[in-house]
Amino acid sequence: MPATPHPGWSCSRGPGDFAEAYVIGHEAGHHIQKLTGTDDWVRRLQRGADQATANHIQVLMELQADCYAGVWANHVNRRSQVLEPGDVEEGLAAAAAIGDDRLQRQAGRQVVPDAFTHGTSAQRQHWLRVGIQTGDVGRCDTFGEAGLRRRSGYSDTHPISCDGGGRLTGGSGCCPLLWE
Repeated sequence: MPATPHPGWSCSRGPGDFAEAYVIGHEAGHHIQKLTGTDDWVRRLQRGADQATANHIQVLMELQADCYAGVWANHVNRRSQVLEPGDVEEGLAAAAAIGDDRLQRQAGRQVVPDAFTHGTSAQRQHWLRVGIQTGDVGRCDTFGEAGLRRRSGYSDTHPISCDGGGRLTGGSGCCPLLWE
């Protein structure tokens, strides 16, 4: 991307201006989640959940924001052809650099998936790539991919938890108010 990033931006941990744009797009994705009520819905689901489940739900929200960043990049590029050779790779490298698994390893700690709050490097790259390739916000349904559906009239007090496979479950294996 030809625009010069602000010199103080270094949160992407990845080289290049598209890496910086990805991080900004991710944060804009959180704003979209706030406007659409996804943020409030996620916070209600997390209330009363055990820590591993609350973290898993948070990962789904973060991965959706990654996908939204990719959708934004797709649309900007279709309108203005701003992506240059190597830009997408820069963004994917930044996504990999801030995966929870990589950050835990770099800190000299054991990788503990239940402690993840943003997803693995591979997950972050996957969802950014989905957004970039499709340009379709409808393809950013990380919650649906995990089996969790937002419905009108859902109960935010119904207990949910993670099963051994990292998927959300509720009650006796299925929560009819949250699952389809």
